[in-house]
Amino acid sequence: MERRRAFLMHRDGREDEAEKKQREVLATERAALGPRDQRTVGSMSQLAGILVERGHYADAANLNRETLDLRLELLTSTVSKR
Repeated sequence: MERRRAFLMHRDGREDEAEKKQREVLATERAALGPRDQRTVGSMSQLAGILVERGHYADAANLNRETLDLRLELLTSTVSKR
């Protein structure tokens, strides 16, 4: 629900509010689901998109790199279990 709210804020151009809400969502998901859960990684990606829109390119790039590393790790562990 809160993730959706952050997305809608972002879509409506309310970038300051969207970033704040998305950071809250990410913190909650990291605590509740762990840093390697697909939903947490998705929230990281969504926050990176918001950061790009706000012109925070270095922060967005760092977060995108972290997101990519986690996705590769998750994919590799899923494939190796088969």
